[in-house]
Amino acid sequence: MARDDRDRITHIEERLSVPPVVGEPTTVEQLEMLADLYVQADSYLPALELIDRILALPEARGLSPARRAALGSKAIACRLAGGDANAALAQARELLVTVNDDLDGAALSVRVQLQCFEALFCLSRYDDAKVSADRALAVAERVGEVRLIAPSLTALGRVAQRLGDTLRARDLFEEAFALYRRLGDEPACAVLRNNLGLLHKNLCEWDTAIAHLRGALEIQRRLGRLAESSMPLMNLGIVYQKLGDWDRALEYYREAEQVALQISQPLMLARVAIGMGNIARFRHRYSEAETLLLGALSRARSCEAVREEVLALEFLGELEYDRDGAERALARYHEALPLAERIAPEGDLVVELERRRAEALLLLGRFDEAEAASERAGRLARRIDDRLEHAVTHRTAGAIAEARGDREGALHSWRIAAKLLTDCRERLELAKTLRMLGRGVHDSQEARRLLYRASALYAELGADAELEECEQDLVHVMAPAAAAPNSAHATGLGRRHRAPSLFASSPGMKRAESLARRAAATELSVLVTGETGTGKELVARTIHALSTRAQRPFLAVNCGALRADLALSQLFGHRKGAFTGAHAEGVGLVEAAHGGTLFLDEVGELPHDVQVTLLRFLETGEYLRLGDTQVRRADVRIIAATNRELRGVEGEKLFRRDLIYRLNEIEIRLPTLRERCEDIVPLARHFLVFYGGLEGARLSAESEAVLRSYAWPGNVRELENVMKRIAAMYGREGEISSEDMLPFLEPGACGNVAPPAADRAATERADILRAFESCGGNRSRAAELLGVSRKTLYARLKRLHIDLE
Repeated sequence: MARDDRDRITHIEERLSVPPVVGEPTTVEQLEMLADLYVQADSYLPALELIDRILALPEARGLSPARRAALGSKAIACRLAGGDANAALAQARELLVTVNDDLDGAALSVRVQLQCFEALFCLSRYDDAKVSADRALAVAERVGEVRLIAPSLTALGRVAQRLGDTLRARDLFEEAFALYRRLGDEPACAVLRNNLGLLHKNLCEWDTAIAHLRGALEIQRRLGRLAESSMPLMNLGIVYQKLGDWDRALEYYREAEQVALQISQPLMLARVAIGMGNIARFRHRYSEAETLLLGALSRARSCEAVREEVLALEFLGELEYDRDGAERALARYHEALPLAERIAPEGDLVVELERRRAEALLLLGRFDEAEAASERAGRLARRIDDRLEHAVTHRTAGAIAEARGDREGALHSWRIAAKLLTDCRERLELAKTLRMLGRGVHDSQEARRLLYRASALYAELGADAELEECEQDLVHVMAPAAAAPNSAHATGLGRRHRAPSLFASSPGMKRAESLARRAAATELSVLVTGETGTGKELVARTIHALSTRAQRPFLAVNCGALRADLALSQLFGHRKGAFTGAHAEGVGLVEAAHGGTLFLDEVGELPHDVQVTLLRFLETGEYLRLGDTQVRRADVRIIAATNRELRGVEGEKLFRRDLIYRLNEIEIRLPTLRERCEDIVPLARHFLVFYGGLEGARLSAESEAVLRSYAWPGNVRELENVMKRIAAMYGREGEISSEDMLPFLEPGACGNVAPPAADRAATERADILRAFESCGGNRSRAAELLGVSRKTLYARLKRLHIDLE
């Protein structure tokens, strides 16, 4: 509440506590002014009490019918804002009997009809709500008042959206939006933008939806309309939940909850609880989800909000399904479906419930019923243009086909679902679909690629249980490869690599690996940044190997090694006689890599004229050989890498800004080895086994401590080189001590390395405590991280007098 409003409320309350002075405003006027201020401050209960008090005053008997009706309309608005839709509906209907819809009373008549609409809409009585909106529009058009036509169109758009007529809803919203903009009515524009955001959400046009909802929220906040800000907050939570950004969704839900608590909006609290309950369910926090959803169900029933009741029942059914209770899930769906059909026989809720029924029936082996429910869901989804559900019903149809033994039919449906869900950019349902495809396809390489993509999506979502199941599927798919002689040493790594040749234990490297897998599923250009030796080419090869281009060429070139006068020729080729020494046609790297991937290492070293040509190629796919006039095309994915900062004033002096934007459609930053200390020892062991064999030399605890404390200026490349030399020099001589290790390390980078005997106990103690902290006190995991057995760990705890209790 603004300070001026608080002061005015205090002043009027003080004036009302003393007898009025002759010539000053009457008590009715003061009370109405105070009620208006309470409404502005979102204090609806005291405002409603004041209006009831006004209407009961003896002076109120002398008020005109129009004035009494206007006060009644204000009372209805307070009841609606407080969530009492039934009381608001009853009062609105009483008031409509007394209001004339002639020229003088048209504005009030439309206002009350729309309040009647709002109450019916909250009660999910959409057909009745449409009747009220039609009546309001008829009165507004008869008097030709734009300010009355616009809200009537908005109301009709909302009910059309709920009834599944998306195209008509969009037309009505856009017509109303144009009228409000012409009138300069910002609050109404905010409401329209919220409605348009919801509409685009249903069409899976997420960016447009977010833009509209954020615009609505910004207007409501700027105008100080606290109550109205709860709806765009809630809807932003829904959009981010659909996008799989659950943390951000929770932030918006909590903001909406705070607003609802502050102004006492029980229906909004029910909606928020449904959203938060769903996220808890996704994260397998089932008790929390059940508490939230049951609370939402109770609130929805107390408000007689049928749509919210249906949603709560639907997601309680999903909760039972996730708990492997298909029968209990089906009972919830059967309870919700008649309610959904009553409020909108072909609406979005019926689509969702029929699809979920199909999944539960399939689990119970009732295939014919499952197929009928799935077909109805798909038919309705297409009719109302619910793109997400349309995609998911294809996945359900695929599961039914698989259960009936039609493997090819299942794969066909799943491929359609995967394509549609990719277009929708919905990550959780896409991950589920990719996993089904990965388990169903015959080709092991395709299966691995699909399962890698699914596991990457699960990792992004933080869906740990699903990620673990997907990892098990990958283990099963890769089982034959694991038995091959060349990979026998991999068992010594402890944790299986989740992407070819990439080792990722640290959070920073896991993020890079996840981005690499995601990039592999796209055709976007990639810029890999990081210090020398961090593994930039390895990331590029990983992206290529996991992409659809894996069977085509992968060519790498160090741009720093290209001669300035020949760089264009080396990249794009040349015509015979184009320059001295060009005795034949020359094929460039771009042409040679057609269909595959071209890796431009140290791209920041490219000459300026080559940057211009490369930019043109990235934008059009077209290029000219040096000295030629024939335009050629090549289908090449470009992955670039640099250890320089290309942005900023200094970088842009040498590298074109527009080329940076084209190259870094996806940017992957690789951490230095000193930033990923937890990877040092596992990587060292891996390289030692790789170059020395399983029977080769091993690292002692002291030498591992030296490795961890070394600065590694050359990063992973230096570590690999050190381990290769140790494997060659020490062969099968058992453990490598710290004294053996030190000669292989640069003296200038060994400032942090303690002499072999100095502070060894302190270093060992610090390593153990750090391991316990990283593992949350779990002794088995700490022993694994330290590379020792539990028995050895206990002996060291005793020797170093470390008490962990």
